[in-house]
Amino acid sequence: MDAWKRMIIEGNQSFNTGRFYSAENYYKIACDFASNMQLDTSRFSDVIASLVVSYQNLAELYFKNKQSELALSQYQVLHEKLIGFITQQQSPEFVMMIQKAIRKIGTELLFLTKKEGIDTLRSKQVLAKITAIEKVKLH
Repeated sequence: MDAWKRMIIEGNQSFNTGRFYSAENYYKIACDFASNMQLDTSRFSDVIASLVVSYQNLAELYFKNKQSELALSQYQVLHEKLIGFITQQQSPEFVMMIQKAIRKIGTELLFLTKKEGIDTLRSKQVLAKITAIEKVKLH
């Protein structure tokens, strides 16, 4: 978790100083770290938060650099990872936590697409898929 935090901090510093290529590399490494964290009950919320922060930071970087397709792809990957966790979980508490995270990323994506003036078929499709969480149920 410490290595992940360092990557996010370095990425944020790079982003804030306009070193976008460097920020992209740090955020990609953070995404890898977050994706490889062990999903256990004691750290479940930390893993979910790490994934969300990593992928959203990378997506925001892409939006800032007018690379909306790459940004939308990051939201899709994040959504798929979170949906994958739902299928692995038997605890209603964890499923609700994941659903809350998905609702949050849907809200954030809606905000960013409006802010950046992105109103494409692809952005609408990604938003529709992410906001359709109500259809995902605990098995």
